[in-house]
Amino acid sequence: MANTPTPKRQTKKAPQITLKTPPQTPPQTATQTAPQTATDSPKRGTIDPQSAQTLKQSLGYIVATILLALAGYFGWTYWQTTGKGPDTVAADKYAVIEEKNQALQLSEDEATRQQLNADIDALVTAHGDTIFAWQALMIKANNAAYRQDYATAGDALAKATSIKLQDAGLMALAQLRYATVLLAKGEVDEAMTHASKDVPMSFEASQQELLGDIYMAKKDNDSAIRSYNNAWAMLVKREEPRPILRLKLESLGIHPAPVAPAPQVVSEAAIQTKIGNMDTNSTATANEADSDSQQDGNDDNDDNKDVTHDNNPPAQSLTTDSTVTDRSSQNHNETPAIQQPDTASKATTTDAGSENVADSQRNNSSP
Repeated sequence: MANTPTPKRQTKKAPQITLKTPPQTPPQTATQTAPQTATDSPKRGTIDPQSAQTLKQSLGYIVATILLALAGYFGWTYWQTTGKGPDTVAADKYAVIEEKNQALQLSEDEATRQQLNADIDALVTAHGDTIFAWQALMIKANNAAYRQDYATAGDALAKATSIKLQDAGLMALAQLRYATVLLAKGEVDEAMTHASKDVPMSFEASQQELLGDIYMAKKDNDSAIRSYNNAWAMLVKREEPRPILRLKLESLGIHPAPVAPAPQVVSEAAIQTKIGNMDTNSTATANEADSDSQQDGNDDNDDNKDVTHDNNPPAQSLTTDSTVTDRSSQNHNETPAIQQPDTASKATTTDAGSENVADSQRNNSSP
């Protein structure tokens, strides 16, 4: 019997169950860098590139701001120290001095005068190169000269002339006043020295008059007349009369030419015409106001008349008309009740009629 191959038994394989495990991160190697934590600090000498870029962009604005602040500070300091800008502290002190000076003019109190002089001296000590110190010294000199205290006035004016101001006119004013005080003190030569200094053209007339006074103090009448004439000629050109200078010339036997008055900007005829027009306009306005008030009164009277007629109707009046008599005789059966006229109503009616006539006359006569 032939051997037949036996079939192989097919066996079923059992299903394999695999468990998925989470992927494990490989351990960091030496080449990988761990993330930087808050406790970690950067190495010294290293800058974050992003911070460096931001700092580079803002650096220009920071430098510009610092430069502008420094320029403003040094500019303000230069403005104050050179005297070209106002000194606010000195201005405040001078304002107080002006108030005290006004109070002194009203009271003439000695304590107020002493306090005023002390404030002026303090201002000059702290801000001696300012215009406020110059003005304060001029106030002190003026008050002293008014009291004939020429020593105090001379000291104040000497300090005022030593202040270097940018205004030549103010310097000339202090210079001429100082020379005048020196002349009043009897220091003639010193007064001549200060009065002979150069002054602006607008002060030359006053300078020549002061020189004439100094020559008169020296008993040099010819030089005094020459100086007075020079001053008068300048005043004639400026059309500025100065009566005291005229008296000085006349006392020396000189009759100066009259100074023509300065021409008016508006002529006298134009001023009178303007005044006349103003009077006419004011009169017309007053008349118009009176007319308006009269018209308002008339309107009120008309309203009162209407109320009176409404409250008191006019009574029937008796008449001697022949037609009414014949009619009453024909209708003898009818005996109409004839009302007696009311005296008050009649008077009111008569007054109302008179007012109407007066109102019509006023309305016709009013403009």
